[in-house]
Amino acid sequence: EFNAPGIGSLKEKFDYLKMDEDERRRFDKHMDYMRSEWGMIASARQEGRKEGRQEGREEGRQEGREEGRQEGREEGRQEGREEGMQKGMQKGIQKGVHQKAHEIAAMLRQKGWSAEQIAEVTGISTDEIS
Repeated sequence: EFNAPGIGSLKEKFDYLKMDEDERRRFDKHMDYMRSEWGMIASARQEGRKEGRQEGREEGRQEGREEGRQEGREEGRQEGREEGMQKGMQKGIQKGVHQKAHEIAAMLRQKGWSAEQIAEVTGISTDEIS
């Protein structure tokens, strides 16, 4: 028994040539059928892979969208908190400045300053100074 490359192929060809005409026709018909089956199997595999990739892409996109939405919500909440804190601090500072101006106005009024002088120095309207 030889093990050289190509020996198996030569043996198959030799066996084919040894067949009579009817055997060759049946063998050829069988091989055509097998090639057709293999082709259908290969096509089905290829179609299955294509569908699988498409489904995988769609699932990946959906997961990506959901993750993006979640990240966006979290970022939005964080930005909202920061903006709220900033506005709250600004409002508190403004209120404190306004309150301090009124305290200064009251002290200046006790020292005898006129409402016009106090308004000029503190920025408070003369209507607010009593």
